[in-house]
Amino acid sequence: MQKVKGCEGMKELQMGAKQIRRIPPCPSYHVEAMESWLESMARDGYFLSNDGFSLGIATFDVGTPRKVRYRLQAVPKRGLLDDMTDRPNEEALEISEALGWRYVASQGRFQVYYCADPDARELNTDPEMQSLSIDVIHSQERSSLLSALLWWLLK
Repeated sequence: MQKVKGCEGMKELQMGAKQIRRIPPCPSYHVEAMESWLESMARDGYFLSNDGFSLGIATFDVGTPRKVRYRLQAVPKRGLLDDMTDRPNEEALEISEALGWRYVASQGRFQVYYCADPDARELNTDPEMQSLSIDVIHSQERSSLLSALLWWLLK
């Protein structure tokens, strides 16, 4: 296996001619850290593939290094009769593409979008959607805290 420039400290799982896999350095609910990591990988020439994340491992397509922006959007809560896919509905895809953003994959309770245009409008400026993202983060953190407390009490 080759050492990849700019990825010191990240565990390399597989390196092929077209794709690589990496373990993310943070959980998906650390939105800013995850977005920053994905952007850093793109500057090194690794772009999150449509395969996205599987079992906590990210798959990247190898390409020409460039600056792109990534954004994580919280997946809205669904009803029992709703489509249970993590993929955004067609209307959300059309709106994001009109703003210059493209859906890539899902990670946990988030949908991942990217944009190569540095002047494109931010994907999420709706206060209600921003609130939803914060609720998802708080829910994940509460769940992690409760799990840690339970583990500590049972230890």
